[in-house]
Amino acid sequence: MLAWTAFCPSGDSKPTRLYPFYLPLIADFWRRIIVERHDPRMRLVNTTLLTILLAVIGAQCLAQEGSFDGITCQTNIPKALVGRHMPNAKVADIESGYRGIHLKYLGGFGLPEDPYFLGTWLICGTEYLVLEKQSIVRDVLQSPLPFERAQSVLADCTAEKGRRWTTAVIFLPESRGQPPWSVEELWVIDEGNLKFRRVHDGRVSCGP
Repeated sequence: MLAWTAFCPSGDSKPTRLYPFYLPLIADFWRRIIVERHDPRMRLVNTTLLTILLAVIGAQCLAQEGSFDGITCQTNIPKALVGRHMPNAKVADIESGYRGIHLKYLGGFGLPEDPYFLGTWLICGTEYLVLEKQSIVRDVLQSPLPFERAQSVLADCTAEKGRRWTTAVIFLPESRGQPPWSVEELWVIDEGNLKFRRVHDGRVSCGP
């Protein structure tokens, strides 16, 4: 596969090697367009070919954008992650590639044969739950509080009216004590649409 990273910023902002094919080709097109002015038809052809080449490079840049590329602490992270391809590499390698956002993997839930995988990442001091299907991000849930104040828990929750959710996401302080925990906010996964859905049902009792 050809390397397009010369034209696309990488996640860790390190300089990348330019594949030797592109610069000479682009330079040759520019030479023909600017220097060889005596042949308008060839200028049109070369302009068209250069436009196509740059469009292909741009498409490849968009296609290669995955995981946490281009994300900063000022980014709308949930919006940016949806639709991206999550990396299949060692956690230590992924984390080291994105030190600028203090990336840390906190764990995951799910198996390859399951309809989804739920991965948890710490980004810029905030916890994000990333809902994936076949490594493509379908939805992202951002913790309502900084990580040092509340952390996500997968819980079995029952409302006062008797309604029950066997796999709900709740956020609890680290010193949460023993279950059952009483919470007012929880999120469930809509497996049909692969989206997080907030449930409003008053106070709920949850356990592991």
